[in-house]
Amino acid sequence: MKIVCTHCQTGYQVDVSEVKPEGIDFKCAKCNQFFLITPEDIDHDNTGVIKKMNTEKAQYSEDNNLNTLLSSVVGDLKDYGDRLNNQLSKLSDIGIALSGVTDLTVLLEMIVDQAREFTNADAGTLYLKEENKLAFKIVQNESLGIRMGGTSGKEITFPPVELKESNVSAYVAIKGEPV
Repeated sequence: MKIVCTHCQTGYQVDVSEVKPEGIDFKCAKCNQFFLITPEDIDHDNTGVIKKMNTEKAQYSEDNNLNTLLSSVVGDLKDYGDRLNNQLSKLSDIGIALSGVTDLTVLLEMIVDQAREFTNADAGTLYLKEENKLAFKIVQNESLGIRMGGTSGKEITFPPVELKESNVSAYVAIKGEPV
C-alpha cells in the first residue's frame, strides 16, 4: 500500500498487514512529521493508496525520544479513559442486574462478586450491622480459595466484629468513611 505524507508529499510503501486495529505509528523521514495510520485510513477500493492521511500524530517536542515518551503517555491516558468508559458501562449493567434480584442472600453475594471484579480485588467481605456488632454475611478470598456465606453453602465460622473504632471494619461502619 502506498501512503503519502500530507505535509511534504513524500510517498512510502507500507505493508497493510502491519496496520493493527489500534493503528501504527509512522514518521515521515523527510519532514519528521508523526502520523498514526489506522485501519480506517486505508482505502479499501483496492487501489492500494490511502486517500487521505488525516490522523497526524501530535508532535509534543522536537526531541524524538521525548516525543516518543510523551506520545506513549498520551496513548496510556487514552487507554485509561477507554477503561473508565467501559467501567461506567459495566456499572450500568451491574445496576440493571442487581435491580432484578429479590433474594437478599443472592443480592449481597452479587454485590461482593461485582465489586471485587470491578476493582480487581483478591478478596471481599460484606458485613451487616446486627445490634452492636458487624455480622459476616459474605466472605471471599480468591488466593486462599475461601467462599463462605451467601449461596456457597459454607457457614461463616468467624465471630462477629464488635462495633468499636479499634476494629478497622467497625471504624468504617461507625464513621461512614473509607480508611
